[in-house]
Amino acid sequence: MKRLRRGGLYLAVMLACSLWAGGPAIGAAEDRTESIEIGAVQRIYHVHLPATAPIGGRLPLVLVFHGGGGRAKGAARLYGFSELADARGFVVVYPEGVDRQWNDGRGTTGLVDDVGFVSAMIDHLRNTLPIDPHRIYATGMSNGGILSHRLGCELSGKIAAIGPVAGTIAAPEAPRCAPKTSVSVVEFHGTEDRFVLYEGGDILNQPARGRVLSVEDTTALWNRLDGCPTTPRLADLPPSHPDDATRIRRATYGPCRSTSDVALYTVIGGGHTWPGTAWFPLLGPVSRQINATEIIWEFFERHPKE
Repeated sequence: MKRLRRGGLYLAVMLACSLWAGGPAIGAAEDRTESIEIGAVQRIYHVHLPATAPIGGRLPLVLVFHGGGGRAKGAARLYGFSELADARGFVVVYPEGVDRQWNDGRGTTGLVDDVGFVSAMIDHLRNTLPIDPHRIYATGMSNGGILSHRLGCELSGKIAAIGPVAGTIAAPEAPRCAPKTSVSVVEFHGTEDRFVLYEGGDILNQPARGRVLSVEDTTALWNRLDGCPTTPRLADLPPSHPDDATRIRRATYGPCRSTSDVALYTVIGGGHTWPGTAWFPLLGPVSRQINATEIIWEFFERHPKE
């Protein structure tokens, strides 16, 4: 049984009616919190509605998942998606993990049904807002990035593309990953990431935290699933900040099946960080050569589901 807070539901319905009526979509940016009950667990997510949106049109939806130990509002503050949504006209949702964690497929977080939660949340948002069902996307950092891979595997009928940052696919998830439709992927990973290692293996080199595939093997998996060319087009991006020691190498593998694409941004010298944002020094160097948030959105924008 699903149960939503009445105030949030009423506001969502009124907003949807305004959009469908063809009037100005949204007069001012708005943030609100909603909850949904999955089994006996009350799940929370934060919705950011953009300041402007197409009149009478459907809106893209971007789901942004915080890292392990983080919070949804921290993700909203750090990654910059809400500001970009106001400029580009899409809805952003920041879900909250149980005990600040996501069940990302490593088998380390018990029986929390995060895939069921995300699926039900998408259904509710589609029922209460004019969300374009062909333009629903997922991104996240670390634990949230690993979850994005799992959602691409298990919710491919709903999610068009994913943009994991510092999170490769969980090792137990990889052999059972069988998306029903193609899912485009843009991945960002630092070569000096000491938490989710570029070469894969145990998180933080601790077996109890579960294993992930290497960046190379994760990319190869999605290339195979999406029917991409095996040889990438490589480009070393020119530095935009000469005083920043990190460098960016981009590998693109498309076009793939059903107009999907796979792309990898390797942050040479980068740590367990989100490129283009303020970050925590203990997690390693953060690159200012690119803005991952802008690149993720531009990639999403080019890859609706057919």
